Amino acid sequence: MIALSVAALLALAPTLPDDSLYLVEDRYEDQTGRALQLVSFRGEPVLLAMFYARCPQACPLLISEVKRVLAALPPAERDIVKVVLVTLDPVRDTPAFLRQTMTSRSLAPGRWTLLRSNPEATRTLAALLGVRYRAGAGGAIDHSSQIALLDRVGRTVAVRGDLSAPLESFVAAVVDAARRPASPTGP
Repeated sequence: MIALSVAALLALAPTLPDDSLYLVEDRYEDQTGRALQLVSFRGEPVLLAMFYARCPQACPLLISEVKRVLAALPPAERDIVKVVLVTLDPVRDTPAFLRQTMTSRSLAPGRWTLLRSNPEATRTLAALLGVRYRAGAGGAIDHSSQIALLDRVGRTVAVRGDLSAPLESFVAAVVDAARRPASPTGP
């Protein structure tokens, strides 16, 4: 049997749609220190949000909201949805600190991935997602909070921007994305 690298497999796969976040070539590092790109999540629906681990208010609420969305999903769909949180504080949120955050927030490693990159890649992703942020006093980061739903090819198909709004329509979009078969460029 011939083993192919991820890059070789992706090269053999059909192209991504023009609006896929998976076309972004920036490199990230996860909570284990493993290097990867967003395209590593191709093939599964993803709940994607930006946060920072030392955030005292908004980010714990954001994480709780993602947990509420997951809990509202039927078990079959919940099992295939992945969660990716990308830090807005890549300097202080080291892999070790992200690992500690996984533990302190009870985030299951098979479902949740915490990522960091360089400041430029962080700005790029924030811009693509429409997340606004700026440095605040004492290391705080003022930021908007939202959860983006990416389909299996990395297109944003729904956004939960008002975290106090009812869950039903966003959960329905997640269920739809989870049940929709993988397609390289179509819905």
